[in-house]
Amino acid sequence: MKKLLAAVCAVLCTAGAAFAQDFRVSNELGSEGIMIMLPDWNHNNHDFGFGGLYDTVSGLVHYGPFSVQAEYKLRLTGQHEPGEELRFTGLLKRANVWFRPAPWVELAVGNSFYQATQGSYMMVYDDYTIDGNYGRNGFGATFRIADFVRIGLNLPVTQTWWTASDEFRLQLNAGVDFSLFDDDLTIGGFIKIFTSGSPVFGINASFSGLDGLYIGGGYTFRGESIAQFENSVIDTDLYYRKIDSYSFSYGRGNAAHLIDLTVRFDFDDFTIAADLEPGFAEHNNQYNPFYAGLLFGMEVDDNIEFNVSAAYYGLWYNNADADERESRDRWEIYPRFAFSLGDRHEILAGCVIFINEQNFAPGNYSLGFAVPLSWKYTYE
Repeated sequence: MKKLLAAVCAVLCTAGAAFAQDFRVSNELGSEGIMIMLPDWNHNNHDFGFGGLYDTVSGLVHYGPFSVQAEYKLRLTGQHEPGEELRFTGLLKRANVWFRPAPWVELAVGNSFYQATQGSYMMVYDDYTIDGNYGRNGFGATFRIADFVRIGLNLPVTQTWWTASDEFRLQLNAGVDFSLFDDDLTIGGFIKIFTSGSPVFGINASFSGLDGLYIGGGYTFRGESIAQFENSVIDTDLYYRKIDSYSFSYGRGNAAHLIDLTVRFDFDDFTIAADLEPGFAEHNNQYNPFYAGLLFGMEVDDNIEFNVSAAYYGLWYNNADADERESRDRWEIYPRFAFSLGDRHEILAGCVIFINEQNFAPGNYSLGFAVPLSWKYTYE
């Protein structure tokens, strides 16, 4: 099913662009550059390596009642250890098709699409919260039953609907959004229902009624936190191999109660934004995830933009008597410049500084640097 859908999306995005009413195709060639892992504060180990190369091709085509979206990433990695060979790996990151049989309904099939409550968008994270984006794969349907009411249903495609013990597993997601006062105020909610587990549900709201100000936030019960190891800006084998990800895996980023808050101020010459997502465990001997992000951006001139973002990801053990090693922290700072060369070319250059606490050992941190560089060409 996934291979068939990928083939359909690729054919429609490439061959169909010539006949489309509206389309956008881009190619991004880049590298994480040189990566340096400095000795940690308790041990004498370090690493130095090349972050590899990647090429990402993406396309979005609108034709009549249909929309097709696809994104494929090809990576060249390896040579981080003596004798290790270079190798190519490919990943289909996005492939979906939208169909609008009537002005008030949209149908979707594929992966990595968006059915989300508007208030769940986090400005620094630059995406919706994990549960606020309640429909991202499988089959989705969105109905606009009035100008200010939108309802969504999603049936995600799981790996197995039947377990080895013949237990039937099914998940159904649903969401609703109300847009009031010319969309200046939105209020929405979502729920995820499982046949083999407790439901996940939440509520979100956003306000954009004042020029230059956006505020959003919400609450999720039994949600998944943004404080995940995989959310790193860095995406190379060297980073994942050298930084222990144990503390940000195995569901430890989940929490019984999640609170989200995001705010953005747009001034004449610069922009600042902040995210906050604390999580609270239901019982002792569980983890309280915590995410916080800051962003500052400004236009240097008409063709140069500067941004710097900082993020903190933490897991704090919910037991005052527990060993300090049961908690873990991670920081990332990412200053970068974006250079626009005409309407179709963009060059992005920056430096990522990351600090990771290792192996649940207090005071055992590793410091690293990466120098990402990319060139993106867009045709529309």
